[in-house]
Amino acid sequence: MNYDRVPGTALDILQDDRHFKYTLDALALSAFARARARGMVADLGAGTGILGFRLLDRVSRLINVEQNEAPYRLLCQSTLHNGVAGKIENLHDSITCLKTPAYHQRMDVVITNPPYYAMNLKTDNDSKNFSKHQDNLELFLEVASYVLKDRGYFYLVFPTTRLVDAMAHARQVHLEPKRLVLLQKDMVSEPKRFLMECVKGGGTQLRVTTWIMDETKIEMIKDMRL
Repeated sequence: MNYDRVPGTALDILQDDRHFKYTLDALALSAFARARARGMVADLGAGTGILGFRLLDRVSRLINVEQNEAPYRLLCQSTLHNGVAGKIENLHDSITCLKTPAYHQRMDVVITNPPYYAMNLKTDNDSKNFSKHQDNLELFLEVASYVLKDRGYFYLVFPTTRLVDAMAHARQVHLEPKRLVLLQKDMVSEPKRFLMECVKGGGTQLRVTTWIMDETKIEMIKDMRL
């Protein structure tokens, strides 16, 4: 285990090679969401906390929810190490713990990088399985809608194979897709991931763009210069 600098910040994050580590997906999502980050923010399935740490300087309060014990311990240690415990609430629980009156329509922004691999692709590492191998996107969207204020913002990164599912179910829970970014390795490769911004109770108008993930774009993402 070792502390690494959170890209684009003065904060550190504790990671363990045996367990889930943050990826470029998380860096892209946090850069995408940064402009709207404000007020109270919830990270559903926070892992070791990379999304929240990248946005922390722009928010008044951050609620991290992580059910997997291994990354949760790292998240708590990083929170103490950075001296930001007064601004962060770390919850060791299922994301459904937020479906209580205390959190109903309290959040200005919800952000999530949920598990996306099918359960039949599990590895021998239980922590990685918990972090990456579940199929409950609908639950993440339902909880996000419950805790968001009207006109609050929701941000998601997910595989393009589930794009139709994500947009359809988002609308069912009153999260209207407003911006969609397709992430491509180069000009000829098919996009494998997408970033989506939704507004709770928003109108029907969608903007679609593509990010070519070359070295220049990756450096801009790390520095959050988008």
